[in-house]
Amino acid sequence: MSRVSGTLRAVHLRADRWLCVATLSGLAFGCVEQADEKPTKEDEEFVKKNLLASDPTPQFATHADLDGKVEYLGMDVTPNPAEPGKDVHLTHYWKVKSAPSDGWRLFTHINGPNKQGFINVDHGPVSGKYPVSRWKAGDIIRDQHSFRLPPNWAFNTFSVCVGLWRGRERMAIKSGPRDEDRVLAATVPVQAKEPFVPKRYLVRK
Repeated sequence: MSRVSGTLRAVHLRADRWLCVATLSGLAFGCVEQADEKPTKEDEEFVKKNLLASDPTPQFATHADLDGKVEYLGMDVTPNPAEPGKDVHLTHYWKVKSAPSDGWRLFTHINGPNKQGFINVDHGPVSGKYPVSRWKAGDIIRDQHSFRLPPNWAFNTFSVCVGLWRGRERMAIKSGPRDEDRVLAATVPVQAKEPFVPKRYLVRK
């Protein structure tokens, strides 16, 4: 086996604010927290369009309280029911009661029943343009993103779990539906795939 040497550097921009450096020859890995990148004028305009003036009425209303700082209002899902092999569009709604302290980040998890079929769909809020570190008291945030349900999804539902994390901890859930230390945002039905029926032709001699 040939020896691989050299250094690989990767920068994770905006939301996660980490510079990760991996040295292949020495098998070393390290992450150093970086300052937020200054938003552009276009970024600020995009964020403004996703800050709502009043509470929405989400399809799946949750109203989960995270440590008295942030309320997860709920989520819209399209299409509903979802279809295996096709994109699912999620719209989350967050209400900020007091600005979270620095270092918190958002997570979003997809699961089948009994935590089978785990899919990590973590992303930066508002397309990465409004990280949790910039959230302000009074904000009502609309956060939209999509993922593709695997074509071989074997369950008739999937659950969406969300929350905020920092290092090894997750922000405590004071009230609302939960799955251990995650907010249980919704259980979404999945449309059963129609079984493939081969066509038959009758051939007469």
